[in-house]
Amino acid sequence: MSLSFQVEWLDAPGVSDIVDSCSWARLVILGADGDPLTRCFDRKTGQTREGVYGSVFALARWIADSYWNLLYEAPRVPRARSGRELARYPGLAPWLRRHNMLTAREGYSLPDISLARDGEHIVVWSFPDGPPDQNNRPIQFLHQGISWHSVREVDAALQVFMGTVLERLRDVRHASVDDLRADWGAILASREQERDLCEWAARLGLDPYDPDDLPQADEQLLIARMAAVPEDLRGDVLDATDSVAGARSGSDWLSQLGAGWGAAPPRGNALVRRSNGVGSAYEAGYGAARLIRKEQSLRASDSPILGKLASAYGLQFETEVVAAPPDFVDGLLAAMPGSSPVILGEDLPHEDKSFRWSRALYLWRFGHSSRSARLITRSHGRLQQESRAFAAELLAPAAAIRSALRSNVVGDDEIESIAKTFGVRAKLVRHQIENHDLAMME
Repeated sequence: MSLSFQVEWLDAPGVSDIVDSCSWARLVILGADGDPLTRCFDRKTGQTREGVYGSVFALARWIADSYWNLLYEAPRVPRARSGRELARYPGLAPWLRRHNMLTAREGYSLPDISLARDGEHIVVWSFPDGPPDQNNRPIQFLHQGISWHSVREVDAALQVFMGTVLERLRDVRHASVDDLRADWGAILASREQERDLCEWAARLGLDPYDPDDLPQADEQLLIARMAAVPEDLRGDVLDATDSVAGARSGSDWLSQLGAGWGAAPPRGNALVRRSNGVGSAYEAGYGAARLIRKEQSLRASDSPILGKLASAYGLQFETEVVAAPPDFVDGLLAAMPGSSPVILGEDLPHEDKSFRWSRALYLWRFGHSSRSARLITRSHGRLQQESRAFAAELLAPAAAIRSALRSNVVGDDEIESIAKTFGVRAKLVRHQIENHDLAMME
């Protein structure tokens, strides 16, 4: 069972607003395996229940406003975080409004749920409101978890919910209902007529229907620039920036490299193996790194390893130094026709070059570059997160770091020493220690 919205219409005595009165319901949101994401504790009754009561109109308005972003925009943070935690960071407020259900409450109770694109799936984050003795909220949501759903199933769930609400409000004549009906109609029409543009704008975090977000000139520019870029490479550009200007700079840089570099690298002896996209991107990356080490009979303590891996997989370690890419791009994995794959980008210090090369190896070895060249970027899209986790575990395996630690508490000097052993940045070792719970930071 995938994501679904179950609505039971109820009378609303005492509710004077016609829209809220007609859209009053018991709402149950079900996640994976039928788990109720709306499970909550009602302080007034002292009971736990699966659904929440109130008007669902604001939720429908939020879905219509955020529809394309919910389906196509990637997270802007590296890890699942609650909406209340993310709200502390002003720069994340626009993303939060598009993706977190708390922003749709308008006086009613809704859980802390975020939806976003995660590779070939939609990831759903659900966080509880906290223990009953730590706040005075009349309704406290209890569910916590992360689940992955197919885009098609989530899209269907959103459409069923919207259809249910609009059918309920069919005879209501009110400006807000008329606006919602018109906006949803435009979305349904766009699915047939302007789907590509809406998807591309949403991946940038823009509203394709808002002329302030996407003026006509930007719309035309986006269409002209992105239509000429191969699909996978286009997605890399769009997920890594948040503006049409950024998308333009990405396409301009690709154009400077020349058309020949857009070709898919030859498969050579690389085994195409994709992760199924379900589960943590970090776990997928770590698992792929361990597979590589096992495949090449590398021990956790072996270092350096890049020369052997470059020879084994036919991927050049030295980078083709080219014009500086946009600040959100680290490099391009590509090949000229008939040649081995190379990495194009700025010259970097050895530690950073090794990390970039390892990320490129992930794209090459696990089949993500089979259709076109691919960017190595700083986005939090799934593929980029997988490649970063892969590079960290490949270059400085958690098991080897664990063996090198002198105690359960580690300081900066020890981290620097371990980093030198593996030829990586101290930041990478610190992330490995934190992500694998290897020790406490001093």
